[in-house]
Amino acid sequence: MNRPRPLFRSLTVLAAAASSLGFASAQDDFSRAAASARRDLDDALARLATQRQSIAEEKIPLAEELRSVTAEVQQQRRTADMARKERDSRIYDLNAVEARNRAAREEAAYIDNLLSDYASQFEARLHLAETARYADVLDPAPVSAESTSEGRIAKRLKLVGTALDRLEAVLGGDRFQGDVLTQDGDLTGGAFALFGPLAYFSAADGKTQGVCVSGRSLQPRLHPVSGKFAHGVGALLRDGAGTAPVDVSLGNAIAFEATRDTLWEHIRKGGFWVYPIMLLALAATAAAIVKWRQIAAIKPPPDRLVPDLLSMVKRGDQQAALAALESLPHPSKNMLREGIRHAQDPREMVEEVLYEQWLEEQPKLQKWLTLIGVTAATAPLLGLLGTVTGMITTFGFIQVLGTGDAKKLSAGIYEALITTEFGLVVAIPALLLHAFLNRRVHGILNSMEQIGVSFVNGLYAPRPSA
Repeated sequence: MNRPRPLFRSLTVLAAAASSLGFASAQDDFSRAAASARRDLDDALARLATQRQSIAEEKIPLAEELRSVTAEVQQQRRTADMARKERDSRIYDLNAVEARNRAAREEAAYIDNLLSDYASQFEARLHLAETARYADVLDPAPVSAESTSEGRIAKRLKLVGTALDRLEAVLGGDRFQGDVLTQDGDLTGGAFALFGPLAYFSAADGKTQGVCVSGRSLQPRLHPVSGKFAHGVGALLRDGAGTAPVDVSLGNAIAFEATRDTLWEHIRKGGFWVYPIMLLALAATAAAIVKWRQIAAIKPPPDRLVPDLLSMVKRGDQQAALAALESLPHPSKNMLREGIRHAQDPREMVEEVLYEQWLEEQPKLQKWLTLIGVTAATAPLLGLLGTVTGMITTFGFIQVLGTGDAKKLSAGIYEALITTEFGLVVAIPALLLHAFLNRRVHGILNSMEQIGVSFVNGLYAPRPSA
């Protein structure tokens, strides 16, 4: 075990000494303190008893008040629960009402959009002649001025009713008054007759009748008709019955017919290279006519021509043989004439003479065919050249003006293609004529060669022995 340290032993000794010295005085203080504490304790117990008595007296009223407050709190809780449930129910009902209102607004907006689309389609399907007639229901200002959707829908429903009335009227034919723009640019008043998408017009003075077509202006344009159709349109608008022309393309055929050019206008639009093509066409046509007349004048020789001539020659009657050739409408006439004149010469000499005449007739028969063939080969090349130059010009316009105006670009391409059209129009008939005429010329040359061979073979054929 560890021994106590010296300092600790000293302190212990000092404490014991101090204790023994103050024990007597401390005992007196303790007695006084104990008596004071006893008095305080008695006072505290007395106060505690008094307080307990007071608490016991107040406990019953407080308990009754607590029960009353507890019951009131429970009642308030039940009331709060009922209020909360009623609030939740009303919130649910409010959400349902808002959902119905939202659905009704969406349905109203959908109906409004449908009616607006119908109004747009109705306006688009109207003939230009009817635009002024339905201007009051087509005016968008009254519709946009309405502050509620009910007002807009009412306005649109009025237009639907008007459209149904118009449909019923148009199916049976409707007549009304209006103005039309004539081809001279004058605005003329008169009567319209509308049958489905077809509109007819008769002027108030009865001098102008025609079919109304849609143009670029805001007024319908009049395409006048003449003859029995003019009388029929007038009777239709005057009496309600008549014969009128029907354009199943709804004016497109009339508009296309109005864009057709005359031949001279068509040629002018083709540009410079159309004129060389036309010159070639004229030259080839003239050559074809001349060649056709030349070939048509040539008749095939009789089958007994060569035997009859050989019989006369062998009899020594050359004058009769030459006289028989005078009425022969065939190029072999000159060849046979020279053969008869050299009938006494050797065979080689006669063959050379006949071949010389055949060669002399060949250029005459083939004359002008080269021009027709050159035309057939050159015309499409000139047309292609015109198209290329036209396209170069068109792309020059594109480089300067851009591609915003497709109509101008299409017009330039249209004019560029005219040269190709003329080139093909000239080349195809020229090619066919060249092939036909060339075949006829070759047929005539072949028949001349056959006649020459028959003449030589018959002239120098060995005579049968007696």
